[in-house]
Amino acid sequence: MQIEQSTVKKLRIVGAQVGAGWKLDPITVYIENYKPGQGKITIECFGDAWSSYWGPMGGDRNLEQFFTSCDCHYLASKLKLGIQSTINDEDGLSDYMRAEVMRQRRAGEISKDDAREMYDEAEYMDYQMIDHDLIQRVFGYEWWYQLPQKPNPEYEYLCRIIAAAQEGVKAALGSDMLKVAA
Repeated sequence: MQIEQSTVKKLRIVGAQVGAGWKLDPITVYIENYKPGQGKITIECFGDAWSSYWGPMGGDRNLEQFFTSCDCHYLASKLKLGIQSTINDEDGLSDYMRAEVMRQRRAGEISKDDAREMYDEAEYMDYQMIDHDLIQRVFGYEWWYQLPQKPNPEYEYLCRIIAAAQEGVKAALGSDMLKVAA
């Protein structure tokens, strides 16, 4: 068994306000530089935590420099694997399908009778009971690519936390708190 010790920097960010008045709960950022170009970050806010490790960060940058230079969308995808910026708009499926039926009818792609039938059937379409035959008739064989989307609130929340964490790390970098590289 091999046991290693390392130094972890902890930042607590209180009173962060991001964007149009979004006030966030206190955020704790744990930064661990293993060696130049390698490190791990953990961000915690209101009982949720996100963590990621970077082996190659390019050059001799420390994690603080790397983290503050990254795009929020890239960081969100690393901190929470599989998170998407948009999700299916469950409330809008029926209206979206009906609008597509009307578009197809106006373009002459479907008959008046087919349009009436699909339009009426789409009125009660929701994600709980998808009529696969109907949705395929409206959107085609790869219908799942056509579903209406809306912003993912979980993704937007994570991006606000990342932005606040980046500002906190930048402020700490500007002070003498983080001048010493691990």
